[in-house]
Amino acid sequence: MRRTVVHARPEYVLNFEKPPHTEIKYVNGYWYLYECAKQEEQQLSEGSETKKVKKAGRILGSITPNGFKESRARVRATALLKQEKSDQKAIAAKGLEVSEIPQSSSSTSAVAQYKFASDTLEVGASAYFYERTLAVRLRLKKYFPSLWSVIYVLHLLRLIYEPKFKRLKTHYQYSILSEIFPNIDLSSCAIRKILIEIGKSRSSIRDFMKEDISKDGTYLLIDGHRLITASKNRELAELGYDSKKRYKPQINILYIFTLGKEYGVPSYYKQYMGSTPDVSAFTDLLTDCNINVKDVIAVTDKGFVFDEGFDLLVERGLNYIMPLKRNNQYIKGKIPQSPTCYEKGFVYSNRSIFFKEIVLENDEGFKIFLYCDSDLYTNEINSIMMTSEKKNREVELKKEMEEKRRKKQKGRLSDEELSSLIPKEIDDIFADKEAIGTITLKVRSDELNGEQAFCIWKTRQAIEQYFKTYDQTLDFDDSFMRDDTTEEGWLFLNHLSAMTAMSSIDEISRLDLSKNISLDDLRTKLRKIHADCIDGTWIVKPIKSEVQQMCDKLELDVKNLSVFSDVLPSHKTDAGLERSETFR
Repeated sequence: MRRTVVHARPEYVLNFEKPPHTEIKYVNGYWYLYECAKQEEQQLSEGSETKKVKKAGRILGSITPNGFKESRARVRATALLKQEKSDQKAIAAKGLEVSEIPQSSSSTSAVAQYKFASDTLEVGASAYFYERTLAVRLRLKKYFPSLWSVIYVLHLLRLIYEPKFKRLKTHYQYSILSEIFPNIDLSSCAIRKILIEIGKSRSSIRDFMKEDISKDGTYLLIDGHRLITASKNRELAELGYDSKKRYKPQINILYIFTLGKEYGVPSYYKQYMGSTPDVSAFTDLLTDCNINVKDVIAVTDKGFVFDEGFDLLVERGLNYIMPLKRNNQYIKGKIPQSPTCYEKGFVYSNRSIFFKEIVLENDEGFKIFLYCDSDLYTNEINSIMMTSEKKNREVELKKEMEEKRRKKQKGRLSDEELSSLIPKEIDDIFADKEAIGTITLKVRSDELNGEQAFCIWKTRQAIEQYFKTYDQTLDFDDSFMRDDTTEEGWLFLNHLSAMTAMSSIDEISRLDLSKNISLDDLRTKLRKIHADCIDGTWIVKPIKSEVQQMCDKLELDVKNLSVFSDVLPSHKTDAGLERSETFR
């Protein structure tokens, strides 16, 4: 019979006030508090009698000389519960209508990391993005109930600091996010498991993104983007040249953008093989996101109309706005001599735009609009004239040098070559350039006139801004994932970070500060704002004047941490208390 070893309890254990329905256990030199064990009737084998089996209760924490220390799992569960109550309070304050969100799972990774950081944490960038991502938290809770907090923290850390996973653990430990969402394991092994779990949940990712494109009558902006991959095991990766002329394995990410008031919102993506044409993939993408093509208008680039897969979109009845190449068959011989000879005009972004509708011989199911951008017209004429003047000067100099050499009986050119050295006149320069400053749009929609079609098409500039932010600012252009599953998880985190980034860029634009403040300026300077925990109260440290000036332009009260008041465990925030004057 097994002997029970009785350990002498130290004084701090004897003095501990044990709550009801709990028991104290000694394990490997430490004292722990557990819920009381329960007796359950179980049948050990088929046909045998049922016996009462003792089932151990859950661990509540450890008893130390410094007092009771709650287990990390319970701390995390408590923090998530506070977070949920705080979000519901924010919803009620804003009067939002949000569908029912399941209760967060308290299950966490088997291995949690300790918080090694001091009580001085970064609060500026975290508070800024946390306050503006309530909708992201709600949707993540809805579609990823057991992973939402980890996904949310990862997407913010990769946006605020850097995309490299190997340093996220350190950034997390010195961010206020480690207090709001405690005990998240960000070791390399844990992150890989998280990426696999996310990547396996393509259906949840799909449902998450569908909420951005579920509105009827939406304009969809479509574009593909090549991403370089370093893995040789990727089934979707194929060798090819990207926009930077790098001949490496790559995949094609096709993106759908929904049109906002003045910009395109990244809404839906799917990865394809690197050789897949955008128009062919787009047909599959519409099926994947379950959009009724009759409810949307696609805004494409020039490559779509010349792709053989374009006929598939026409057969499905898709409405579209599509630019054509210059000197296309529809406008030959129909271009007015000057901008003032067009039928109609309007002003777009302080630029005069003139346009006319090209009358088609047959009813082909679409309309052709020809535009002349006055600024583009002037700039192209200036560019052509500068280039022509330079070439004319070179011709005259070449002719002059040849004549000097001939006087010395050292000529190098034949008589025919010399006679061909004639500077071009204006008529010759612009003889084949009748389409200067013009834009041609092919439009299939009965609801759009020429001005509306042009304004919608110009919003494609938001796509260029998005991919520039995606590649250069956020540094998401290279992938080191080893398989398609982890790549899917990586892409979803990229999508969340880029969504939040574009929302901030749009906010800066609405305040007319785009020329003075970039996304890099925003996150770099806000990262410099830290707070100390003094006697259980979080107090913002002195802020440098350049950071304060940027915050004043953005109308940010950086000393106000009330956004965290409901979610910081065992601490308070003080918005009004200042420790010293701002640095000068």
